Amino acid sequence: MKQIINLPGYNIQINEHEGVIVTNINPIAEVEFEEAQKQELNGVYIALSGGLYIKPERFSKNRHETPIGVLLKTKHASIIISKEDLPEMTWDEAIKHNPFDRHEAIEIHNNKEHINKALELVGGQPIKDEWYWTRDEYSTTNAWTYNGTNGGLHNGNKTYSSSVRLS
Repeated sequence: MKQIINLPGYNIQINEHEGVIVTNINPIAEVEFEEAQKQELNGVYIALSGGLYIKPERFSKNRHETPIGVLLKTKHASIIISKEDLPEMTWDEAIKHNPFDRHEAIEIHNNKEHINKALELVGGQPIKDEWYWTRDEYSTTNAWTYNGTNGGLHNGNKTYSSSVRLS
C-alpha cells in the first residue's frame, strides 16, 4: 500500500515496504510534519540530519543528508540511537547525557540485530555485549543497567563505571 500526502513544498510518500520518504520540493516552505510522523511504520530507520528518516535498504552514502544515528520505531517507543557509545562513566555522569531508559533498552535489545546492521551501514559502532546505564534509578544508591548480551535488566551501584549510549 502506498499513500502520498501533499503538503505545500513537500511530497511525503508512505509505503509499507519502504517507510516514509520525504522529498523537499521547496526549501523555503515551512510545514508541520506532526500528521506525517504519526503515520510512520514500525521498524528500523536511518536517522538523517534535518529530521528525516529512511529505511536502511534505501540509504546511500552519497546522500547530502548526514546520518546522525538509527531510529527504532515500535508500538511502544520511538527512539533515536546515537552512532557511538560514550566512554564508560558513573551513573551520575551518564545521566547528564540522557541515556535510554529501561523500557527503551528492552525495545533496543529486541531489535538489536537490525539496529546493529543499520549502525554499521552509517559507520556507527554496534551496541556491544556490555553493561549500559539506563536513566532510571532503582534506589538512592543503584540505577537500572541493561545487559547487552542477554537483554536483562539489573541494578548496579551508581559509583561503578558502565557504558553509555544516548537516545
